[in-house]
Amino acid sequence: MILPRLCINGSRYRVELYYPEEPDKAISVFSGSSKSMCETFMNLLYMALENYDEGYCAAINDNK
Repeated sequence: MILPRLCINGSRYRVELYYPEEPDKAISVFSGSSKSMCETFMNLLYMALENYDEGYCAAINDNK
C-alpha cells in the first residue's frame, strides 16, 4: 500500500508518496502552493483509503 504524507516547512508545502514499510524513502514528491498541496494530499489520502477498503472487501469475499 502506498500512502501520502503532507510536509510543511514554513511556507514550503510538499506531498510525498511512500510505502509504510520504508517511511524514510519517498517514492514521489509533489510541491506547490499550500492550497494545491492540501487538496492533492486529501485526494491521494481518499484514494489510498478507498483502495484499501476495496481490497479488504475483495479478500473477505474470496474467503467465503
